[in-house]
Amino acid sequence: MSLFQDQNKTEITKLITAAACFWLDQRGCKPVETEVAVDRAWIADIASVVCPSNTELQDLKLIRRAPKWNKRPQREAWEVEVAEMAHMMTVIVEVKTSRADFLGDKKWTIPPMADLSWIATPRRLIEESEKPSGWGILEYDEARDCMVTRSAPLIRMTTAEQQRNLIHAVACRRDNQTRYEHINRIRKRYAEENKQRESLTRIKDAMRAALSIAHGEYGSVEGALQAHRIKLRNFGEIEMLKLTRLWACAVIRD
Repeated sequence: MSLFQDQNKTEITKLITAAACFWLDQRGCKPVETEVAVDRAWIADIASVVCPSNTELQDLKLIRRAPKWNKRPQREAWEVEVAEMAHMMTVIVEVKTSRADFLGDKKWTIPPMADLSWIATPRRLIEESEKPSGWGILEYDEARDCMVTRSAPLIRMTTAEQQRNLIHAVACRRDNQTRYEHINRIRKRYAEENKQRESLTRIKDAMRAALSIAHGEYGSVEGALQAHRIKLRNFGEIEMLKLTRLWACAVIRD
């Protein structure tokens, strides 16, 4: 089940999670998945992978804006900085919407599990002095309905094994989501088709019951309805009276 449909999550958690996912997607992170098991004891609220372009590196607040071309030395130094970051990086985001949740989390005592790690929060939830080492801060701006960068993360080059494990976890989560959505579509289509079949069956049963009543069969209106699987509670007193008159006329006619 998607996090956004999880009844155990508060509305503010769903809101900030959705905003953070959109923020990452707009900055080249593909795919972006929620509830990803990045370690046996660590399920990241959001995880992704990014191979950022120069523009995306700037949007992620990982590099400064490019100096003008006429400032050759500064431009060359900037290009060296960009070249050092021109590679794939793993991403995780932890969503914290309360002080108690933030202060009680033990994740901050160990190095982040990704190359880029953010904490997504409401505004002013975390003091600058409380920010865990290596983590950046994303804050939800209610007026703009989006996440804004308060501080960028420290780029931490994880090992090839750590990168592989996180990418595999994101891929597995995406596969699970895709299959779940496919199965859910099949179930929904089957339920709609089954509902149509049941409706058609009820119509046929009602027609057969009406014919039986018109011919005075099964001893009574109730007997005819029950014989054709029609529940008596579906009829009010007026309908039963009309059907009884119809059955009585059939008996007299015979």
